[in-house]
Amino acid sequence: MPSGSRMAFDVGKARIGGARSVSGTSVTLPTRTYRVRSDWSHWADIVSDIEEYAPEIIYVGKPLHLNGSAGRSVAMAEKFARQLRKRCPEVEIRMVDERLTTTSAHQQLAEAGVSGTSRTAMIDQAAATVILDFALSIEDAQGQSAGTLFS
Repeated sequence: MPSGSRMAFDVGKARIGGARSVSGTSVTLPTRTYRVRSDWSHWADIVSDIEEYAPEIIYVGKPLHLNGSAGRSVAMAEKFARQLRKRCPEVEIRMVDERLTTTSAHQQLAEAGVSGTSRTAMIDQAAATVILDFALSIEDAQGQSAGTLFS
């Protein structure tokens, strides 16, 4: 079980989903969905939440294709991670494989009875929660941080 809190982000072109863990536990909670704005004003909300939750590690989903190759979405996630590094230099940033997280999030929301319209509004946060759950399970199993350190 991790000693400090963690955060995770699911990066998309229009929206970024956020999730956090409760410090000292493997309990994960969605934080919010950030609307990506061309003027980058969404960064104020992201940094504010990072300051509020004070994570030791932030996981950013790396959306590889099923065959393991990287596409444009990976470049977008890496750009996001670079901005995190620049804006929050004291926090460890890690990229973690997020293949099928959105599919898993859709399934979980459907099983919970969340309708299609409501599911669309929640999917980014749910995907970030799946990313964080995955990373924490690796931390618990291996006794070390998941993913690749982003520097």
